[in-house]
Formats: sequence, C-alpha cells, structure tokens
Amino acid sequence: ESTARLYFEKFGLKVFEGYGVTEGSPILAVNTHMRNRYGSVGHIIPQLEWKLEPVKGLARGSHFLVKGPNVMLGYLKGDNSGEVEPLGDNWYDTGDIVELDSDGYLWIVGRFKRFAKISGEMISLAALEEVAAKLWPERPMAVLAMPDPAKGERLVLVHQEPEVDLTLLRKAIIEAGFTELSCPKFSVTVPEIPLTPLGKVNVIALTETVSERLTPNSPKPQCSPKPSA
Repeated sequence: ESTARLYFEKFGLKVFEGYGVTEGSPILAVNTHMRNRYGSVGHIIPQLEWKLEPVKGLARGSHFLVKGPNVMLGYLKGDNSGEVEPLGDNWYDTGDIVELDSDGYLWIVGRFKRFAKISGEMISLAALEEVAAKLWPERPMAVLAMPDPAKGERLVLVHQEPEVDLTLLRKAIIEAGFTELSCPKFSVTVPEIPLTPLGKVNVIALTETVSERLTPNSPKPQCSPKPSA
C-alpha cells in the first residue's frame, strides 16, 4: 500500500495490484479504477469459476482452486509423447492460500508450500520472515520447516550473520500476534543464502544445505522459554 501511495504522490499514476498464474493465462483477479482496494489483488475476473477449500489447522485463509476458459487443459506428460495429463475435474489448484472479504476482494495469505504444520497448527513461514526482516533489514534471512520426529516439523532460521538473537526474534514474533509455536528454536548460519533468477530464496537448494547441517539431535539454541506471568 505504501508503495502504491508513494508512486501516486510522485507521478500522479495509480498502481493496481493483480494476481495470476501461468496456468491461468495468466490473470485470475485484478483491481480496477472503479473497484480498488490497496493490499488486495482485486476482484476475481468474470467467467472464472472458483472454490475455497479449508485447510486443517489454518486459522486464516483457504486453498484457492479455479477453472474456466482461461485455465489450461493440463500439463504435458514427461515422456515427450505430446499427450496432456488433464486436470482433475478441470479444477486447477493454485497452491495459494487466500481470503475473500464481504465486498468480493481477494487477499493473498501465502503459498501453501510455505506453511509449516507444528503440533497441528499451520504457520506461515513468509510471515515469520517479514518479522525477521524488520529486526534485521540488512541481513538476508529465511525460515524453513524441517522434519521433526516429535512435532512433525520444526522451524529453522537460516542466516548469513554469525550472531542472531533468537530470543529477540521470539519477542517480536509474539508481539506481532503469533503463538509460541511460531518461534524458531533452531538457527543455522550459511555462507550465502541461494536465490533464484527472480531474486527469491531458492528454498529447494537452501533446504538441502540446511539438511546437511542440522541433525535430528541438534541442540535447541538461544530461544528462551516463555516467561511466567
């Protein structure tokens, strides 16, 4: 929102957020001059059918599925036969978690793959990364969900700096309204956080690196227990 308002103040032009996927040719929703709500991705485009499927353990948002004349028929099979593997019942699963408000505006909560499930609770890794970025804006960081034998997954803060205070991060996470389960209790220092050509964190490569560094018996550093009242 701040970027859009700043752009309007400096250049007198409005920036309209939209949302799409390659499989949707690509637009699924967009703001317009007549209907615009900063922070949302606008209204779902006409003729696009959609449905929201609840995600167990997730307090906010639902899985977003779509079908319509702009949605692809399916993916080409990998055997170079030229055959298409059709979508199940023609519905395409975007992999995104969204919310739809009472005025029909669509809000992106996050990617389903970027949620961790810890003790039955779904936690947004991107939201935790935003909290960390506010604490250390000049330090590249990422939060990963790694397998845990007891809780299913455990949160790991990955960073390039040798010293990061997880206790400080825990305090910021709680103040931001997240639960105690959202606090990463493990941290791993890497020489460099790998990025994709688009400048996003290469989660696959980083996960492989962290897996080699983090063993099931790794100690729980820094993150102090919740203080008593």
